Amino acid sequence: MCNLKAGDMVECIFAGKIHQWSKKVMPVEGQRYTVESVRPLGDGYSVRLLELTPHCNDDKPCKCGNCGWDSTRFRKINPPKKELPSVLTDLLLVPDRKVLEPV
Repeated sequence: MCNLKAGDMVECIFAGKIHQWSKKVMPVEGQRYTVESVRPLGDGYSVRLLELTPHCNDDKPCKCGNCGWDSTRFRKINPPKKELPSVLTDLLLVPDRKVLEPV
């Protein structure tokens, strides 16, 4: 069972070639990607990424939509939390509380 779905943020945990015919375009180990789609393939799952276009067997960018990478190459990660705008952060750090009182 694959716990990945479209829109998930993943990190590549293995970028090496498993087979001699592995894709020319490969995800970079440690790099973060967004899952475009996941589909069953053989006894595992194939993952397509928004940031990379795999090459088909003819060494050209994939147009068939069936190419991707083995899901075991990736681990799901939580997206980074959005930070407060710096103006709000600066206000919270002001030592004088009178700044926060209504005028």
